[in-house]
Amino acid sequence: MDIILEKNYLMFPIRLGSANVQLHFFDGERFLGSYDLPYAETDPDAAAYLDVRRLKGRPLRLETSSPIYLRQVDQQTVPLLDPSREPVSPGSLPTDVPQIGSPIFRADTFYKHYAYTPVSICRHETCFIPSSAYLVLLVREDAPPKLLRFFENGRLLAEYRVKLCTQNPDFLSYLDIRRWIGHSLTLESSCEVPIRQAKQIDFPDLYREENRPLVHFTVKNGWNNDPNGLIFLNGIYHMFYQYGPCSVHWNNMHWGHAVSRDLIRWQEEPCALCPDEIGTIASGSAVLDQKNVSELGSQQSPPVLLFFSSTGRGFEQHLAYSTDGLQTIRKYAGNPVLPNICAGNRDPRVVWCEELNKWLMALYMDGDEYWLFASEDLLHWQMHQQLHLPRDSECPDLYPIMTDTGERKWILSGAHDIYVVGTFRHGFFVPEQPPAQLSYGGLIYASQTFSETWPEVIRISWDMTSNWQCRASQQMGIPTRMTLRRDADRYRLCAYPIPAFDTLWKDSFTDTSIRLFPEQAYFRKLEAAPSDLLLVLDNSKSGKLDIQLFGSLITLNLSAGSIAVGSTTAPLLLHDEAIRLRMIFDRRTLELFIDDGAAVLAVEADTVFSANFLQLQSTEPVNIRLLRIAALRSIWPQD
Repeated sequence: MDIILEKNYLMFPIRLGSANVQLHFFDGERFLGSYDLPYAETDPDAAAYLDVRRLKGRPLRLETSSPIYLRQVDQQTVPLLDPSREPVSPGSLPTDVPQIGSPIFRADTFYKHYAYTPVSICRHETCFIPSSAYLVLLVREDAPPKLLRFFENGRLLAEYRVKLCTQNPDFLSYLDIRRWIGHSLTLESSCEVPIRQAKQIDFPDLYREENRPLVHFTVKNGWNNDPNGLIFLNGIYHMFYQYGPCSVHWNNMHWGHAVSRDLIRWQEEPCALCPDEIGTIASGSAVLDQKNVSELGSQQSPPVLLFFSSTGRGFEQHLAYSTDGLQTIRKYAGNPVLPNICAGNRDPRVVWCEELNKWLMALYMDGDEYWLFASEDLLHWQMHQQLHLPRDSECPDLYPIMTDTGERKWILSGAHDIYVVGTFRHGFFVPEQPPAQLSYGGLIYASQTFSETWPEVIRISWDMTSNWQCRASQQMGIPTRMTLRRDADRYRLCAYPIPAFDTLWKDSFTDTSIRLFPEQAYFRKLEAAPSDLLLVLDNSKSGKLDIQLFGSLITLNLSAGSIAVGSTTAPLLLHDEAIRLRMIFDRRTLELFIDDGAAVLAVEADTVFSANFLQLQSTEPVNIRLLRIAALRSIWPQD
């Protein structure tokens, strides 16, 4: 059942001694938690109140192992009843209370469809001393999750939920344990766990898997999502990201870490931030404290500060730092730097603001609401301003940018790529035009820009794809250079592939004069490989142009001023009489950059490289000024 929690508690009639009913909460496909309740629809002897304030206002899915009734209430008004008192009658509940499940799945088939189950108290203990970087675990994706807890001298270090299964496993999980090398640990688990350690993630066919994208970053093994902590230091781009090592689905969030000198070819580094006794590591950002105002480093070795949301006590904003160029990272002893304010406050984006002479933190709060906090030392934060991004939520990005006319502006955007352009006046961020949408298609999510690249602005996104049953799931988007262009009476934010992406061209073809007529299509054979196509044509403002390439159909509706891939459309935003369209095909995705990136249409696509031809067909005469096609090299080592 889909539900929006509007009050503080869920109330259930219960009877002590009744068989437990299991409740499972999901946010989309993300598992939030489970509860067991001795639910009793008839002759209850108590009322149970489940505190859901941390989830208030969020659209959720609630699954149960058998049908139940619930009621939302603001406060606990019915005391627990003793046997001498009159039982709570289910008839006293409102008649319009929704029934959950019908049942959605019978108890005996529930786990087959949803492999989420409340874990039991640990039944097995193993003592071991880590001597290698990874603990290798055998995982089966349709198995129920088991709880793993790591202790040292009785102190909980971290816990993980892993779908362990030694019978016919379909995934090897490499759990990073290098931070505990040499320590004497106790591993408690709800099943027996064979201890196997490995020095590295090592597969004989790594980066040559059939479904792995060839020109997009993917992790060696596991799941990745939001980019975090993007920063440029000493000639090296550091990309952190949400990382789950235990499955090809969202799980056990770490900060993964990869480095690059060109933003195209990446080397995966050890996990930067790992779950601890406080909880898992959610999204955030990184800055260089050049003046050492935090006093966590020195003038000679200014610290890099990593801000992130920790999930264990509700969402709190935490800090980690490095004084050796991100070779080693330690968590700040004074955490949290910002305690929980409301249920979902998360994803801190920290940036220096010259206009205020202060550091700012943009934080997602709830709904479409974002808050700005201000600080002078990066450790103590005060609420500064409340803002809204209609139709957006999560993962704020806040950064200055120069316009093509030499003005300094600021961009505030959210995870769904709605953005506002503004300036700081009288100490506050002031939007200068209505919110606008940059990307379409639902693939691009949680985009973030790099720190320490000013005046250049470079952005990376998470390409939110479905699971392609590879050893790795999800990919990062193509790095783009962000510009702000003045068009008539408004500014347009543009995202366009960085020039270094062109170094992947291995051969190219160019034609500068093609005239299309309805009765004759243009056809050209291509190399069966990821490809980069640029098309520049006159805007005839009438008719349609169909582009067929690698099994995809792209339709330009010149009459309506739109472009479509399947049922997904985007506007043809023009600032002259020519239409400029750049298309990049990889194994799982198609990204279209329209009018030099003023709009981006990005979709998941089953690219068929065996359909290696280009066909252009128009309903009206069309003049194509430029057609350029380049086959692309893989970013991965192929030896």
